[in-house]
Amino acid sequence: MIPFQLPVEIICVLFFVFWVVPGISKKIKVPNIILYIIFGIIIGPYGIGLVDNDDRVKLLSDIGIMFIMFLAGLELNPAQIRTNKRNTTVYGILTIIIPVVIGFSIFHFVLDYGISTSILVALMFATQTLVSYPIVSRLGLTSKRSVITAVGGTIISDSVVLFSIGIVLASSKGNISIEYLLKFVLLIVGFIFIVLFLFPLVIKRYFSKIEESVYGSFSLVIFFLFLAGSMAHLVGLEPIIGAFLTGITLTKYIPKNSSLLSNLHFVGDGIFIPVFLFYVGMLIDYQAVITDSDTLLIAAILVIIAIPTKLFPAFISGKIFKFSSSEIGVLFGLTSAHAAVVIATALIGYNIGIISLHILNATVLLILISCIVSSIVTEHFGRKLVLESPPIEIDEDANERVVVPYANPETVDKLLSIAVNFTYPNPNNVIHPLTIVQANNEQYKETILINRKKITEFTKSKYSKDIRFNPVSRIDVNTVMGINRALKELTSTMLIIGWPKNIHRWDILGKHIDVILEENDIQTVISHINQPITAFKNIIVGVPDNANLEKGFTKWMRHISNFASNTNLPVTYASSDFMIEIIKQHCNKNLKEFQPSYNIVKYEDRLDYIDKLEQTTLFIILFAREKSISFETQSEKIINVLKNKEAYLNFIVIVPEQYPIEKHLI
Repeated sequence: MIPFQLPVEIICVLFFVFWVVPGISKKIKVPNIILYIIFGIIIGPYGIGLVDNDDRVKLLSDIGIMFIMFLAGLELNPAQIRTNKRNTTVYGILTIIIPVVIGFSIFHFVLDYGISTSILVALMFATQTLVSYPIVSRLGLTSKRSVITAVGGTIISDSVVLFSIGIVLASSKGNISIEYLLKFVLLIVGFIFIVLFLFPLVIKRYFSKIEESVYGSFSLVIFFLFLAGSMAHLVGLEPIIGAFLTGITLTKYIPKNSSLLSNLHFVGDGIFIPVFLFYVGMLIDYQAVITDSDTLLIAAILVIIAIPTKLFPAFISGKIFKFSSSEIGVLFGLTSAHAAVVIATALIGYNIGIISLHILNATVLLILISCIVSSIVTEHFGRKLVLESPPIEIDEDANERVVVPYANPETVDKLLSIAVNFTYPNPNNVIHPLTIVQANNEQYKETILINRKKITEFTKSKYSKDIRFNPVSRIDVNTVMGINRALKELTSTMLIIGWPKNIHRWDILGKHIDVILEENDIQTVISHINQPITAFKNIIVGVPDNANLEKGFTKWMRHISNFASNTNLPVTYASSDFMIEIIKQHCNKNLKEFQPSYNIVKYEDRLDYIDKLEQTTLFIILFAREKSISFETQSEKIINVLKNKEAYLNFIVIVPEQYPIEKHLI
C-alpha cells in the first residue's frame, strides 16, 4: 500500500536511498547533500509518493538537524579564531552585516515582506557552509591565512545567526517587552554557562576517572547533545543552538583521530543527516518550483543577493588584509556556499509560519547553485594559490611502514620485492605482509596461522636479515574494509597492492582500489608485473605536470632512486620540459648519487609514447588522485591504455601521498 505505513517499510526505503546516493554522487560529481534532497522530492508525497510526510520521518529528521549543527560545532575549532583574531573578527563581522543589511532592505522595503520574514531571510544570507573545504584540504592550503579567515569567519557568522534566530522566533510569538528581553538574556547566559563550563567538567571527569568505554562515551556525548537541545528549547531558543554549542564545547575532548568521533560521524553522516535532507526534499513541491513563477522569481532573487553579499565581504576583507587576488578568490569560494544552516533556518521558519513554501522551495535552488559556485571558484583560485606559493615539501617520516596485502603467500613475491626495493637500505623500515580473513570464515585461526608461517618462512629464506618483516592479519567483513582498518591501525606510510583483474570500465583503478584511495591519503603503489624484475632492461617514469606540488613528491622520488640503485636498472624520466627541469634540480640537490636520463615528451604525444613501450621496460606512471593539483584527465586515458595492454606490458602505478582531506557530508 502506497504510501508505505509500516516503520520497517519506511526504513527500508530510506536506507535504499542512503545506499545508492554515494555511488551516484561519485559518478555524476554532484554533492551528496543535493542528491538526498532530490531523492526526497522524487520519493516523497509530491513525487511518486512512496513515503508520506508523517511524524516518524519528522522525528528522525529532527535528530538529523541536531547532528548537523553538533558536527559543525565539533569541526569548527575556536582555536582557529585565536590564531588569526584580527582577520577572522573583521571578516566575521562583515560577512554578517553586509548580507543582513542588503537582504533585509530588499525583502522588506522592495518586496514588502514582513519584518520577521525579512530578518529571517536576511539571516539566511549571512550563513555559510564550508562545502568546498575538502578542495583546499586536498591542495594543502589549510594553513593559508585566507582559509583560516574563512573558517574563523564561519564560526562567528553561524554562531551569531543561530542566536539571532532565537530572538526572531521569540519575537514572532508575541510582543517583546524590556522585562521579557532581560529575562530572555539571563536565561541564555545561564544556558551558555551550563553548556560551556559545566558540561566539560563532567566530560573531563568521566574520561579521566573512568576506564573509557566506546559505548559509554558515545552515549554520554549523545546525552549531552540532546540535553543541551532540550535546555535551549526551555529558554526559548531552537534546539539546534544547543547542539551547535555542545559541538564547540566538546571539540577539545574528542580527538580528531578517535574512534568516538568516527562513530559520531558514522551515525550522523550515515543515517540521521541524510534523513533530514531527505525530509527537506519531501516538503518541496517540484511542480510548484517549475511552474510557479513566484517561486522561480524568489529563487532568482535569493541567488542574486546571496552570491554578491558573500563576494563583497571577501573582497573588502582581502583589501584590508592585503590578500592577493587568489587568496580573495579562495576566501569567497569557501564561504559562498549555503547549505546546512540555511536549510535549517528555512525549515524552522516554515514550520512556525514565518517563511512561505515559495521561499522554502527557492532555498533548495539556492543551495544547489551556491554549492556549485563554491566548488568551481575554490578549485580555480585554490590551484592558482598553490602555483603562486607552492607548499614547502618536508619529508617528515623517512622511516616507512609498508603494508602489502596478499591473498596467497605463494604469489606475494613480486609485491614484497617492490616493497624491499623501494625502501631498502633504511634498517628502520618495517614491511607488513597483510592477510585479510573474512569474518564468516569459521577456520579463521587456522588460516591466519598457516599464512603467517608461510610468509615468515618465505621472507627469511629470500631476504636479508636487515629487512624487517612483520606479518599481520585482520578479520573483517571484506578485504577493502580490512585493508583500510590495517592502514590506520599500523599508521602506514605506503600501501603496495596488486593490479586488479577485470576492471569495470566505469572504475579507474578497480572498484576496490578506488575505494581505498578515497579513504586514505598515503602513497599507494599498484603493481602489474608479469615477469621477474631481473628480466627488465630499463625503467621509464611518466610524470605529470605540477607533480612537485604534491605532498609526496620527495617520497616517491626517493623510492624510485632506491629501486634503481637496488636493481641496477637505468631510469628515464618522461615529462614536459618544465617538469624535467624541476626533477633535475631535485636530483642534483637531494639525490646526488642518482643519475637518471631525461626525455621531454609533449602533452599531446604522451599516449603515443605508451605504444612504444617494450616488454623488457618497466613503466612507472605517477597518477594523482582526482582533484589533486597534478591530476590530469590525460592520465586517466593512459591508465585505460595500460588496461588494454596489460597482457604484455609491465607497469607500476604510483598514487602519491596527498594532503589529508576532511570528508563530511555537508
